[in-house]
Amino acid sequence: MKTNKTAMLLAGALIASSISLSPAYADNKTTDTSTSTQAALAAELKKNFPDVVNTHWALRHITKLALEGIVEGDEKGNYRPEASVSQQDVIIMAVRTLGLESSISENTSYNLPLKVDTYAQKYVAAAIEKKLISVDEEKDGSKNWGSKPASREWVAKLTIRAIGQQETANGLTDDTPAFTDLKSISSWAKPYISAATVLGIVDGFEDGTFRPKGEVTRAQMATFLSRAERHSKNLSTRVVRGYVNHVSADKISIFDEKGKTTSYKLTPESVFYGNKNDNPIQPSELAYTYQVSLVQQGGTVYYAEILKDEDRSEKIKGTLLNVKDRKLTLDNFEAYEIGSGALVLDAKGQEISLSSLVVGSKLELRRNSITGSKEYGQVVVREVPVNKTSDGTVQSVNGDTVAVVDLTSGQSESYTLAKNPTIVDADSRLVDKTAIKAGDAISYTIENSQITQVKIKTRTGVSKTVKGNFSSLSSDKTGIFYKETDGSFGAGKLSANVQVVIDGVGSPSLYDLDENDELSMDIANDQIVKITVTNRSISNLLFATFIRFDSKYNQLNVQHADGTPGAYTISDNTVVTYGGTSMSFKNYPGFASLFTEGKKVDLKVSKNKVTAIQLSLDVSGTITQINTVANEMSIRANNGQSFTFKMYSPAVEIPNKSGATLADLKIGDLVTASLDYNQAGLTKVVVDRSTLVKVQYVNSSQQVTAVDELNNGVTFTLKDTKIVKSDGTSATATDILPDDYLYVTYKGGSVVKAEIVSPSRGKVTNVDSVNGTLTIQEPTGKIQLYTIGTDAVVKNGTTLIGLNAVKAGDRVQVIKQSNGKINVQLAAAMTKTFSSYEYAVNQIQFEAGGSIERYNIHRSAYYHKGTETLTASSFNKGETVTVYIVDNKIIEMEK
Repeated sequence: MKTNKTAMLLAGALIASSISLSPAYADNKTTDTSTSTQAALAAELKKNFPDVVNTHWALRHITKLALEGIVEGDEKGNYRPEASVSQQDVIIMAVRTLGLESSISENTSYNLPLKVDTYAQKYVAAAIEKKLISVDEEKDGSKNWGSKPASREWVAKLTIRAIGQQETANGLTDDTPAFTDLKSISSWAKPYISAATVLGIVDGFEDGTFRPKGEVTRAQMATFLSRAERHSKNLSTRVVRGYVNHVSADKISIFDEKGKTTSYKLTPESVFYGNKNDNPIQPSELAYTYQVSLVQQGGTVYYAEILKDEDRSEKIKGTLLNVKDRKLTLDNFEAYEIGSGALVLDAKGQEISLSSLVVGSKLELRRNSITGSKEYGQVVVREVPVNKTSDGTVQSVNGDTVAVVDLTSGQSESYTLAKNPTIVDADSRLVDKTAIKAGDAISYTIENSQITQVKIKTRTGVSKTVKGNFSSLSSDKTGIFYKETDGSFGAGKLSANVQVVIDGVGSPSLYDLDENDELSMDIANDQIVKITVTNRSISNLLFATFIRFDSKYNQLNVQHADGTPGAYTISDNTVVTYGGTSMSFKNYPGFASLFTEGKKVDLKVSKNKVTAIQLSLDVSGTITQINTVANEMSIRANNGQSFTFKMYSPAVEIPNKSGATLADLKIGDLVTASLDYNQAGLTKVVVDRSTLVKVQYVNSSQQVTAVDELNNGVTFTLKDTKIVKSDGTSATATDILPDDYLYVTYKGGSVVKAEIVSPSRGKVTNVDSVNGTLTIQEPTGKIQLYTIGTDAVVKNGTTLIGLNAVKAGDRVQVIKQSNGKINVQLAAAMTKTFSSYEYAVNQIQFEAGGSIERYNIHRSAYYHKGTETLTASSFNKGETVTVYIVDNKIIEMEK
């Protein structure tokens, strides 16, 4: 027998019976059907054999015979699958498999012509009586015939006789078994081996041999008997056979040739097998009218296998027109008689009453051809007509099929347009169906699962502008509240990548908005995509020459860098910075002694008022020229001003580069340059850089190991670094986990800010490559619309692709890069055969042509079957799944 068969996974404990087979394997207990005994037996059924691992090749057959009460373990509870089995123990197993134990007479002594141990005498006597063995054939001079190890050819003979297939063997007398060691097979055994092979009871080894004289192991014997059982009419009292009527999560019902239906309970430990191989299957694969064999105890099925996967049913599909007197009239105008005990199932497989059927439902009627009944025994509801009025967002339009995300439920639904639907635009003007576009916000009416009315409330791509005074943000930062010009209060939904504009503020965010700011808000697709503050701006004036300060009038006079004069007011709240210390002017001592005529100062000015002042000791901007001959560097500051400074061998710091020099600087670098005391020469040039990194590890010293946007490995420390979450709230290094994304702001070799970024992952519902928009539905059902423009970074792995290469149904990850561009990563979709979930290493293993493939799992991975959310442990060995992978990690797995 082949011993390297595909490993089988038992979904619960291996189950042993209460009947043993020798002093270690058998005793003389009888079956007691009392409630207490059933409870005891059920408890015993939860034992497992510690020496039969869940990958053992004979797991199916050992489990089955244990459940039937044919085999049990030794005194230590072990099954010893590789131990050889004696002839007398084979006799015991065969007699019990055939259900003959109850017919054995209980004599006090047996006059047997064969030498066997006492515990086996009655079984051997029964075997002789039932002609399973012949005394003449078995006399071989052995001192103890019973304890002799059973050979494979002897077991084949016994098994064929035990299942009543002697005539099959007689018909194969002249047949030659197709094994390479034919010469080793005894002449008397050849027809039995041929019969056992034809019936699928035995097979050979991988090298083509049968090894007839080889000793039979307990695992092999369990397999012989388990396979032979399907050909036998005499069965264990725990075995029932029939045809599948219905299988649910906790129940299975079967019927016999006379139409009698019996129901049994199922438990999470119940296991199911097909008739193609020894791999476990899903309960749903036990289809209506399939012939099955069940092993039950006390009305609970613990084992089920398919004997014949033949669909012996007639099916009628149609739409329900009428229900009357157990007759269903479908849209073919035929009336069908439904049996009094018929099973009626809703679309989720739950049992319902015949009277609860809704006219207009799509049904499937089933009638089996086994019992000869003219009545239909099953009614399955495939689809119930939908009638409702709702609001939603159009996901996609494909011909007459419109997919809508219902605003109330957040779920995606697809309907076809009725023959003559009423469709109007926002101004209530009639339009045709081509006016419906993905992204439209609509009100719609469904009648009998068809769209009869549509009102397009907001057209995709159509924008408007709303003005108001800022009040506050919603707690989750996805909405904004404002006071409109008429004094009423308004609210709006913020786009995921809303843009904020404040004159004079570089890269402002929602958190830079102040109460009562006057806002101009641009709206597209019912979301605010841009907010502009219109009532305030801040001018940054760099390297102005200090002339005088009039303390009586708090008047400051300067000469701007371009030579023009300027006069500004300093207030008590003006922020004064000197030597790295900042405080209000009111509390700043010695202002006049520090800020003197001729000094260069940096000012922040709003409406001719100085909001901040400091000595010009550094400048941030872009290098525009490096002149090594004149020893000068030109920098265009962030406010647009340009300055040229002398270079006095300044120190140079560049992120992730040690020992940097002037030669490492290049035009276009963003830098912060420090000046000498005379404010004319450079003493230090620090390259400023922001990058998006993906975290691999954060150690206890707050050192981060990560990969940047160019896939380069980087390390940096977060000590003394400002860390914030995506909502702007403070965070610590312990909040940063592997696979997190960070916006990291460098100043030279130091990280001064790290922002935890949450990418959006989900299913693409619409792509508009012309207007550069992408709509995705996240696992929570939330719809996200991204205006990514034509310069978006779209990747398939490491390959750049166009937005038009992304299709509805694809899975993507969307995140904004440090340069402001939207990065769309297309997930690799693959169909795999699930093997196991390895919790300890957070991996999932898949079967791949005899080998195993392993994939790491993203900690936010989404497991589901349709809209039903699952866990990694919900999948079973052998199941076909679809996985979606980004950066070599599973982000989604669908059953």
